[in-house]
Amino acid sequence: TSTRGSECIVWDVETGQKVRQLHFTRGQEGVKYRFRNIRYGGTGESFYAVILPVVWTKQCTSHIAKFNTGASWEVVREARMRGEPLAELSVSPDDTLLATASSNGHVFVYDTFSMGLRRCI
Repeated sequence: TSTRGSECIVWDVETGQKVRQLHFTRGQEGVKYRFRNIRYGGTGESFYAVILPVVWTKQCTSHIAKFNTGASWEVVREARMRGEPLAELSVSPDDTLLATASSNGHVFVYDTFSMGLRRCI
């Protein structure tokens, strides 16, 4: 669940129990962020999130964060997109590729291991 604040709550759908409450603190100083889209990777070992500034300007940066799903739930990789707000997120079934779509109509494909940009369509 994405909250109104800068946090995300991960739930176990079988038990209804809260698994973890995530916070994002890696953004630009003085900018408040919110979780926009969240997805588990195809294998369930990774958790991905598109994180945007609450108030968008051309100088802002969208973030794609990859969290491990072990005990710490820390950000292990991150990609940043400046000047273009990301609106969607999808992960391949084998958890090797991640695609995001911007509100400007671009699609970006990332390698999930390095979070490096592979292609812009």
